[in-house]
Amino acid sequence: MPKGLSFLPMPKRIATQSGSFKLPEVVHIVLPSGAVTFGAERFIARASVGTWRLRRGPSLMPLEELRIEINDTVAHAQGYHLQISPDGLALTARSDAGVFYGLQTLEQLLRSHGGKLPALDIEDWPDFERRGVYHDCARGKVPKRETLLQLVEDLASLKVNEFQLYVENAFEFRKHPGMYDDTTPLTPEDILAVDAACRERFIDFVPSLTSLGHFEKILGRPQYRHLGEIEPEDLRKQGMDIWWNTPWTLCVTDDGARQLLRDMYDEFVPNFSSGIFNICCDESWDLGKGRSKALLDKIGQGQMYVDWVNYCDGLAKGHGRRIQMWGDIILNHPDLINQLPRNATLLEWGYESHHQFEEHCALFQQRGEGRPYYVCPGTSTWATLAGRTRNAFGNMHNAARAGLKYEAAGFLNTDWGDGGHQHLLAVSLLPFAYGAAVSWDCDAMHDPSIPQMPDWSTGIVPEGSKADDKKLKPFLDAAAIHFFRDSTGAAAHIAYEIGLLYERFGWQRFNGSLDYYLFREKFDFANYVNRAETKGLDRVQADAESLLKQLKTLKLDRGDAAQIVNELAHTCRVIVHTCKRTRLRKAWLAADPAKRNPEHEKLRALPPQALPKTFKRDMAALKKEATALRAEFRKLWLNRNKPSRHADVDAEFARLIKEYVRFAK
Repeated sequence: MPKGLSFLPMPKRIATQSGSFKLPEVVHIVLPSGAVTFGAERFIARASVGTWRLRRGPSLMPLEELRIEINDTVAHAQGYHLQISPDGLALTARSDAGVFYGLQTLEQLLRSHGGKLPALDIEDWPDFERRGVYHDCARGKVPKRETLLQLVEDLASLKVNEFQLYVENAFEFRKHPGMYDDTTPLTPEDILAVDAACRERFIDFVPSLTSLGHFEKILGRPQYRHLGEIEPEDLRKQGMDIWWNTPWTLCVTDDGARQLLRDMYDEFVPNFSSGIFNICCDESWDLGKGRSKALLDKIGQGQMYVDWVNYCDGLAKGHGRRIQMWGDIILNHPDLINQLPRNATLLEWGYESHHQFEEHCALFQQRGEGRPYYVCPGTSTWATLAGRTRNAFGNMHNAARAGLKYEAAGFLNTDWGDGGHQHLLAVSLLPFAYGAAVSWDCDAMHDPSIPQMPDWSTGIVPEGSKADDKKLKPFLDAAAIHFFRDSTGAAAHIAYEIGLLYERFGWQRFNGSLDYYLFREKFDFANYVNRAETKGLDRVQADAESLLKQLKTLKLDRGDAAQIVNELAHTCRVIVHTCKRTRLRKAWLAADPAKRNPEHEKLRALPPQALPKTFKRDMAALKKEATALRAEFRKLWLNRNKPSRHADVDAEFARLIKEYVRFAK
């Protein structure tokens, strides 16, 4: 990229020209007949410098105009050609969407260069036709409407054009009010408002609803439990090691289950204008293990699964939709892919930096017989306190690279909420930006992942696994300026470093981070605490405290600027607290072998050590600190989200406080 230029995402081709264009007192945006006006109106509202006015008609004063044309001289449907010269500004696109994207590039130039723009010739188009974000609203936070609208605006600024919410039971199903009575769900009015905002910004707001597995929040209720496939105790008797304690998967042979799904589709899907519907159908591990075992014995689990997908497809067609579906189950039955609906889109997902996207994408291309598929990496924020940014970026780059090689139709960046969705939204923002950038232009993005994956049996990163972060600087600079709108240019760098704290413990966990499990592990249970060495705790705490100080220097120009900084600061404070807590746990467990969890014989054999003289005082300080963090978390949660399921995470803070009282005695 030419020196001094900053873009997010990076345009495909940038040619510098001689001279510059100085904004006149008023710049007239000249739209062609029939072009939509919203993109230009939005640009005028967001432009950081200049006075801009909008009109249609012929070019009258080229030196005072931004001339916009829509024609087929631009090859890509979403592409644009932006020309800046001493003689004026011109933007040509093949579609209104291309105009929208070209105006965002011009907006970024104004933010970087003010009223004197360098002469440039920019030709740009995306790598992936569909570039999406998938946000979990079912396992914890249910965002307020204004939060979702702000997120839609943020995603539009990143040229994202697909958005999905993971819902399960977090929707106001009026025919089934008992389904969501412990939540404050999304309402039809919420969905309609978000859908309208998305349409204006060329984002396809795709409905997504669990339709087979992951049904535990509904099947756990007495009035629906009989619709499940099998009780968890019976699964355990069959030798399955499971974590859920209610039925997990719908019974596909139960007419009542079919009717329930029909009812849910009828209420949910019509609120969306998209022609697509994600039926999910992932992780249905217990399909055919209980009430439908006779069918399993007759036709096999793979055929049962395909038949159910086709049933769901029939329901979706009744609403005029074509389906998407997660691809994990059908990967185990590749010979049955040809029985899926011809226009079904398969969603290939995996969340570690070394996930087998190459292998799976090749299979979907070869066996899919033309069926479209997406690559679906993730933000790596769930089951963490601060995210795992290196893993997330590597995971996304790996997905984009494989998807391009094997002609994936789209890229869907997932942001899950496992374990109560404790991580705050600010932790996910930078991974959203990286995912948008790498799905627009993969070659322009650096992959910071380590050359070798950790050995998950030990949690140890192999020797020589050094990563190069210097090449991320252009992206982080651009994200700070254009996404966080930070005049200091440091916001994205700080967010990235916060997301690297997980590495500095010296031990890593698959699909989560040690800090999260240290925070949640019971005080007297010696499992994860044994993974945390004092040296790692010291480094993590020192780095988190340093980042806290750096956060105070940021100058964000966004409506939610204070919320973002406060969320990141809270994240650092919780990590500092977790390090302090872990040191005291280690001291307590070392003091008396009789207190140690009997499952850990090796630990019990260690000689006892005396408790530090300051132990009780330190525990009292942690109690005070945890009480403040609990109140702070509640405030931050409720600023952006409905009360729904806040109690789940609040209970974790409450448990910590009780432990500090109990174990200080």
